[in-house]
Parts: sequence; structure tokens; C-alpha cells
Amino acid sequence: MDLRADELWLEPLSTAHAAALAWQYRSPAIAELTQLPPLRDPAHAADWIRQRLAQPVLARALMAPRVGLVGCVEVMLGGQDAFLCLWIGTDWQGRGWGQRLISLGCELAATEGAPLMLTATLHANATSRAALRRCGFAELPGRARAPDHDRVFLYRTPTAIDPAQVWERLVDFSVRMNTGMDLPR
Repeated sequence: MDLRADELWLEPLSTAHAAALAWQYRSPAIAELTQLPPLRDPAHAADWIRQRLAQPVLARALMAPRVGLVGCVEVMLGGQDAFLCLWIGTDWQGRGWGQRLISLGCELAATEGAPLMLTATLHANATSRAALRRCGFAELPGRARAPDHDRVFLYRTPTAIDPAQVWERLVDFSVRMNTGMDLPR
């Protein structure tokens, strides 16, 4: 199917998306790269969606016309900072849609009053790092302690800011939002 990235949109994630989410999430690589739990079937996906909706996150489905769900994005808000998590479904990877999803997630955070967007990806996930850089993200020099030591942290902001300040905001965000990441000051 030939779709352009600008034809994609976000809608609130709900249990109505469970079957499509389970199908698009079927590749074990998605769970490995996102460090999310396995979603073996629509019932597991519906349970996961309910759990996510009970958290302080904006969870959205990336939708395409005539196709339905092609990916997901979550934005965790903490004051003027937000943390972005996303993935594109198995059938839709490699089309550049990740960049559209990143942009839509950043727009969502900005409309909620969070101009500083933070995110992380596994160091080995070169595709994700490249997509984030193309969307204006810069890598932070800091690393988390184990077990998150293999993550690369990135940020995007509409104004220039010292990366050391961003790292401090990331550490504060992680503590405030109880992310469980062990980030040294």
C-alpha cells in the first residue's frame, strides 16, 4: 500500500485497538527494542492498553487510512518536560513513518505545554537514533546505570539549551515521574 507520511494521524489509544496492536507488535524485535512486555494476543494487548491508560501518559495510536493502526506513541508529561516512547508496527517499518510519529508526538507534548522533549533508545538501535536525529533530536552525553546503561538519551527543544542542563532536567524528570531509571547527576 502506497501511503504518504502526511496521511497519518494520531487518535487516543483504546482497547478497540487491541487486535491490531497485537498483530503489528508480533515481531519479537519490537519488544526487544522497546523493552515492552510481549503482547501475545488481543487479550494481552487489551490488558496492556488498560494498564497504560491508568498511567500518567498520553497514549496514542498512529493511524493510516484503509489500514488502521500502524504504530503507537506515548508521551509522559512532567511540567515543561515530556518523555517520548514509540514504535512502528511490523508491516510498516522502513517507510519513514517513524519520523512522522516522532513529529506528531512532539506536537502533542508542545500543545500540552512541554517544549522540552526527552527520549531514549537502545544504543544498538541505529535506525531509531537516525530517525530521531532527522527530527531535530540531539544525543546527551550521559548514560544510565545498569540495567539501562545500554540506552542513548536524546532531547529536542525549540530554543538552545546547554546539554548539561538537559541532563539535569532528565534526572529530575526521572525521579519526579518515578521512571525507575538510575541516572547519575
